[in-house]
Parts: sequence; structure tokens; C-alpha cells
Amino acid sequence: MADIEIEIDGNSINAKAGEMLITVTDREGISVPRFCYHKKLSIAANCRMCLVDVEGAPKPQPACSTPIADGMKIHTQNEKAKASQKAVMEFLLINHPLDCPICDQGGECELQDVAMDYGSDVSRFTEGKRIVADSDIGALIQTDMTRCIHCTRCVRFGAEVAGIMEMGGTGRGEDMKIEPFLTEGIQSELSGNMIDVCPVGALTSKPFRYELRSWQMNAVSNVARHDLVGSNIITQTYKGKVKRIVAKDNESINETWISDRDRFSYEGLSHENRLLAPQIKVEG
Repeated sequence: MADIEIEIDGNSINAKAGEMLITVTDREGISVPRFCYHKKLSIAANCRMCLVDVEGAPKPQPACSTPIADGMKIHTQNEKAKASQKAVMEFLLINHPLDCPICDQGGECELQDVAMDYGSDVSRFTEGKRIVADSDIGALIQTDMTRCIHCTRCVRFGAEVAGIMEMGGTGRGEDMKIEPFLTEGIQSELSGNMIDVCPVGALTSKPFRYELRSWQMNAVSNVARHDLVGSNIITQTYKGKVKRIVAKDNESINETWISDRDRFSYEGLSHENRLLAPQIKVEG
């Protein structure tokens, strides 16, 4: 693809024709809010949080699904873009519960971070909030689907990366629910990555539930020992005990994914049945 020149917020930038606008802004360090977009998943463009003002377009365009063209002029910070982003944020918060103090995602929640910049301190919504009943989808993932913002990252991860489409959306509008298709729950050996891609507290780690906040733990880079690939991981500890394992980005090895064995096997370190000394066979 040929190099072209576009203008973002008054600055001339060289890019490749056909690139998505959000790819260019990320590369140039220009902040554009998003929820459904993930660099390793297909583009859904359903959250609308990344709306920007493109000169000549009749209305704001989603940066994640707008291919750039030569001479395009984009505004990410003007009044039109900001108003659109704040309007989307207001709609997302209409049904989102105000339970940040008890949510395991608190402190590393994308909705929390974006709401600080684009949310309002006063809600105009006075009706009752939507409540979604939780379903047990397995021993590893804790669900609280009232917090779900329908970004569909978990759905796309299962279909595109794990190779098993186990989650999907049923219903429409406010009645839409993200849930597994089968009553057995999630069976994939990569299911823990759904916790990582979820931008809110709808999917969290069940073994880590109510343990600690992310800022209370020390983080050490490590290499996974179970998948024989050498996946890069981050070991998070508290007072000398391993509390959580999360993936570390390494484009040439594991990209941004790890297996469930690598993610959850840390529980064996402190298990009561763990052997701490050599066993000697006596009389037999």
C-alpha cells in the first residue's frame, strides 16, 4: 500500500492507504477512547465510543472501522467529536451499576478510565436500571452480566482465537444478553483470556475473586511453564505469595494470550497436597 498524507488535529501524518484510522492514531500516540476495538480481534464497531469528526462526512465516524484516504482531515478533540463521545458514554452508563468499590475490575477497568474523561458527574436518567441474571459458566470465570456493555470482545475471541464460538448475543437492544450457547459453560482451554479482553467487570477471575486490588500487588515478568511455547507472563504477588498470573505481550511468541493452565496453576503452589519434601518409599 502506498504512503499517503492525512491530517489529524491539525498535524500532517504519513500513513498507508486503507489503514484504519484508529491504527494510525494509536501509532502516533493520539488518544481515542474505545471499548469494542481490540488490536488482535476483528472490527465490530458496535460500541461507538471512538467516534471522531471527519471533514466532509455528514456525521461522526467510528475510528476503528474508517479506512483512511489521501488528504483526509480528522478531528479527535473538537467539539463535535467530544460531544459524540460524551453522548455514547452517557448511554453506556445508563444501565451500568454503580458498584466500582466491590468490583474486582476496579483500578484496571477501561470503562472507569474513560468515564473519568468523558463521563458526567450527574445522570439525567431516572428510570430503573437493567438487571441481568448471572449464569455459572465454569469454575474459572465469574460473571456479573449486569455490568456488560455488549462490546462482544469475548464472543469474537472465542470464534477467532480460541477456535470455539461458545459465547454469543441473544435478544436485541436493552434485552440483549451475552451468554454461552451450552449449559455446560465455557470449555475452551484458553477461556481465561476472556477475562483479559473484557473491558469492564462482567467477566472476572473466579479464583481471584475479592482477593486484592491490582495496585496492592508486586509484578514480576516470567515465562510460562505449561504450554511449552515459552509464553510471556506477569506474576503478581502479595506478601511473598502468588495471587494472580496475567499475560504479557510478546508479538513473536504468545502475542497477548496464555493458556488456562498457565493462568490458574498458581493455586497449586499453596495447595495442601503439594509435596514440599522428597518422598521415601518405606517397606514396600
